[in-house]
Amino acid sequence: MSICVRLAVVFLLCAMAGAQTITIPIEVIPEPQAIFVTAEINGHQARLLLDTGSLVTLVHPSRTGITEVVLNQSATITAHDAHASNIIPVVETEVRLGDLKFRVPVLFDANFNLPSGFGPIDGLLGLNVLMQFNSFRIDQKTRTLELSGFQK
Repeated sequence: MSICVRLAVVFLLCAMAGAQTITIPIEVIPEPQAIFVTAEINGHQARLLLDTGSLVTLVHPSRTGITEVVLNQSATITAHDAHASNIIPVVETEVRLGDLKFRVPVLFDANFNLPSGFGPIDGLLGLNVLMQFNSFRIDQKTRTLELSGFQK
């Protein structure tokens, strides 16, 4: 095999490895419109509202096994709204989607307001998770979320 052919094969294999796509089942609710993803946060299964408008992933601490000790020792952010400000713990946390695990900052807030009418919601899956990939695609027909090109 010539050196050019070998280099082409190596290049193709590297490109294919970087373009790995994982497919995650989603729950699509037509009225009121919402998409849910089941993820694992800190080793606990969580039903998360897929929120491409949220910069961060936010979950209820009691649904993820995060202890008060960890929350009290974590970094915090201050969130402001028209009525009050809240101090919210932020913890670098293991997130699992399908067979893929990675660590991202997750906000843990027991007092956040989630929309009603969707059944139990453990939190929001935000852009800080989705941006771990080169691309993401929501396919409502097949009820899947396709994530391609994981950026380690």
